[in-house]
Amino acid sequence: AFGLRCIGARGESGVSGTHWYANTTDGSAIMEGDPVARTATGQVALMAAGGALDFIGSVEGCYDSSRKPLQYLTANTAGYLTVNDDPNTRWVIQAATTTGTAIAVTDVFLNCDHVAGTNSTALGQSRAELNTTGAVNTTAQFRIEELYEAIDNEWGQHAKLIVSANEHAYRTST
Repeated sequence: AFGLRCIGARGESGVSGTHWYANTTDGSAIMEGDPVARTATGQVALMAAGGALDFIGSVEGCYDSSRKPLQYLTANTAGYLTVNDDPNTRWVIQAATTTGTAIAVTDVFLNCDHVAGTNSTALGQSRAELNTTGAVNTTAQFRIEELYEAIDNEWGQHAKLIVSANEHAYRTST
């Protein structure tokens, strides 16, 4: 698993990032590929699995409070994050299905929440995955758009999928 990996934005030539202040007071480190959410205090924080309507984007870079680049923002530390916060962004994320029905082409256009994995401090990389066990037509964080094209990728458990934000701080859809 590798978290959310940006592959571009629908209808745009490029994707940009916004620098957001973050304070990891919840005891969790924030890493590249992690989904983050807005907070009531104008900051961003690691997004809770299944959190609704506050998703702001994926982390593309981490910096300390002096804006010095970091591999990741350690737990209980203040700093800055470059966040891809364009609501038209498309990401690749791995499906987390380990029990039940594996992800299939019939799940395209259904919605799912993410699940947090154990992030890799050695790589500074998120391990967030898409919880495809409960793919639904109703509200959830991400919409499945298609299977990511790669030689070693196919429908089934741990497939790599292209998704878009279904619930985003800048807009909401179902």
